[in-house]
Amino acid sequence: MAGSAVLLSMTASPALASSSDDPTGTTVVIGDREYGPADGVEVESGDFPTLNSGPYGENLSIFWGLSYVREYEQQQIRHTGTAHAHGDVYQGKRTIRVSFRFYRGSTEFPWKHADAVYSGGSWKAATTTSTVYDSLIPGAGNTTKMRYNRVTVSPSSN
Repeated sequence: MAGSAVLLSMTASPALASSSDDPTGTTVVIGDREYGPADGVEVESGDFPTLNSGPYGENLSIFWGLSYVREYEQQQIRHTGTAHAHGDVYQGKRTIRVSFRFYRGSTEFPWKHADAVYSGGSWKAATTTSTVYDSLIPGAGNTTKMRYNRVTVSPSSN
């Protein structure tokens, strides 16, 4: 087998977004536009389960219409994350940002954002990718995990 893929379907309680990397405030800035409570800003957050890929790799994905976040682990050491924000409407919410960050113990890597931008009368999709590696020290407790955020607004926002 050349790998395995698992499609996750997760829901989380909405929170408000922030213009910083950690979504705990009330607004988010994408391009030249600030989205806030009047735009119906919500954030869905979650953590991917720990992967155990073996020699062939393992791929976990969460899709919201055409937008998604994905983690791919190879040989239990290399982790590649991908986020794609399409600006499409899925279940009554427009996805304008999909973000992820890897973390390991107390070490947190920077957030990576894919921002869909409204320009020229339509939404422009964006994708971002990042790769991190685990420690080669056996038993070091350096299991890498991935956290994600999805920022949505009301379908009428642009």
